[in-house]
Amino acid sequence: MARKTIDAFWNRDNLLNVNGNFEELYGEIGNVDAVVKESERILNEAISINVDSKFINLKSTEINQKNMDVQNQLNNLVIESGNANAEVSQARGSDTTLNSRLANPNYTPIKDEVNRQVISKSMVKRPMVTFIDDDGRLEVLQKWESILQEKGNKLTVALVSSWIENKDANTMSWEDVHRLKNEYGVEFVNHTYEHKHAQQITDDEVDAEFKQNKKILQREGLTHDIIVQPFGENTDSVRRISRNYAKANVSVKEGINTLPLDTFRLFRITLGEDLYTTFEQYKSKLDEAIATNGWIIFKSHSQYTSFNENQQQLIRQIIDYCRANNFIEATMEEGLSDRGNLIDVGDYTTRVQGSDYYILDKEGKIYSNKFGVSYREIGNKGSDVNSPISAFDSGTTLEQVYGSKTAGFPDNKAGTLKTYKANPEYYSFQFYYPYENNDVYKRILDRTTLLWGTFVKQNSDFTVTSIKNSLNNTPALDFSLGTTKEIVQTINATGFPENVAGTLETNRLHPISYSYQLYYVYNNNHVYKRFYNSTNNWTSWERIDNTKFNISLRESVNVLIPSNSIKHVNIPLDGITNYDNVVVTPSSGIEEGLMFNGCISSNNNIRLTLFNTTANDITTNRPYKIDIIKNS
Repeated sequence: MARKTIDAFWNRDNLLNVNGNFEELYGEIGNVDAVVKESERILNEAISINVDSKFINLKSTEINQKNMDVQNQLNNLVIESGNANAEVSQARGSDTTLNSRLANPNYTPIKDEVNRQVISKSMVKRPMVTFIDDDGRLEVLQKWESILQEKGNKLTVALVSSWIENKDANTMSWEDVHRLKNEYGVEFVNHTYEHKHAQQITDDEVDAEFKQNKKILQREGLTHDIIVQPFGENTDSVRRISRNYAKANVSVKEGINTLPLDTFRLFRITLGEDLYTTFEQYKSKLDEAIATNGWIIFKSHSQYTSFNENQQQLIRQIIDYCRANNFIEATMEEGLSDRGNLIDVGDYTTRVQGSDYYILDKEGKIYSNKFGVSYREIGNKGSDVNSPISAFDSGTTLEQVYGSKTAGFPDNKAGTLKTYKANPEYYSFQFYYPYENNDVYKRILDRTTLLWGTFVKQNSDFTVTSIKNSLNNTPALDFSLGTTKEIVQTINATGFPENVAGTLETNRLHPISYSYQLYYVYNNNHVYKRFYNSTNNWTSWERIDNTKFNISLRESVNVLIPSNSIKHVNIPLDGITNYDNVVVTPSSGIEEGLMFNGCISSNNNIRLTLFNTTANDITTNRPYKIDIIKNS
């Protein structure tokens, strides 16, 4: 019955409107496998298939299965018509036949897809590596295929379908694509339809770039729901629109992917360009992935001249090193299956600018700015003072530091470490709260080296310690960073200024040779200072309170000085002694022929002497400024 019915519908002497008759055909047959089998038989025998102007007019005396142009047109026809052959082509996905797809132990029926995303197998605790070559140029055949033959590695190629459709001379054909897929298992993903700059086109054009390419990749039975963004332009609009067509978007931002994934701006490491030219450079990135169980995605453009024999050899070394270190080798689809977030809502990329997001990563950890917690508290993560920023989770974490891990932290003391890992990482910082006191310390990450700086005390300008029992020869390293003030009792005062009790102020700085101390002698106003020299010793104490100026005193003088004579003016001032110095000057100018001098004549008294050198009497009436230099 099936054979008879199909012959009736596909009679080569009749013009068929596939779209109009398909539902009747499918309803009578009811068997997809039968339709496919009989359709293939009839297509091999067909001389021509004539369709109205809405569809493709194919005229041929022999259909060559290797003629991809004919096959592409036919696939377009059956997709638009709803033909069972198109449904089967899409259903088999990346497998060569529908039967092998259904027999695949990893195949998940559509009805179970939601449950698969929520109830997922746990992530394998191993580093993972993926290779992506952009653009689908002919150089993939010339440079990558030999590596595929030798190493049997996995490769993902990002396709620009318009270049293939238009038979660009520098681009692989669909025949090349399917051969690489069938022979080596190469994965092909969405690199947009025309490879445009997202920053130079409208949102509608971005949408069309994704949509058109997705449609063609579906037609070819290729991976259509992963985007590799041209030029790495993962703008806010690109990430938002990507979610309508894909489950991930890959950027060109350098970095290793760790949990949670920044799904629509996945990081890559440049491969085959001038940025990295030695295996040691790649090894440092691979070792980072090993240390963090990270996913390293390599980015290459095999058409670049820098993708030379040296780089091809480096790729072989990378593959060998990955296998020696138990890396998972994955295509993009496999990588997302193993590492992809279970829930991914909002724009995680712009979280530091305040965007809403809710992420449940593959290990069940929540990251959100409004739902659930914004930090994680860890009893003892094992961090030490040198733990790199890559060892910490994104966002804020709190953990206890104790035992041998306290070395190098402020005061070498147990406490709580608060780490904020930002994006970009060089915005990260840490706080440290030592156990059993109220001190707070902070350090930041160096922008260039991504290494931690020195902890700096934050909570106050100084710490008051009533009695610390410091001695005159106590080294600077024994004092806390920053400023401390303490009482020195008589029993410990030997060697301190005047060998009497007082208050010791220590300013321990970094580097330590910039440290200094002040000593305030008890029960008087004497102040002494010393500093810590480059040989790690305190210098001698030097009194510094002998430079106290009083420049606010103004005294009006109104006297007559006879010709060729001297006049003394006494100015009383409490607190002045014979040990002090004084400077007396008129506030503005002085009468011609008049000379002056000021000195301390006795305790609490300043004397101004005026000398008239002329033959005439002089009357002066002006204020005088008096500066006092205290020596006691």
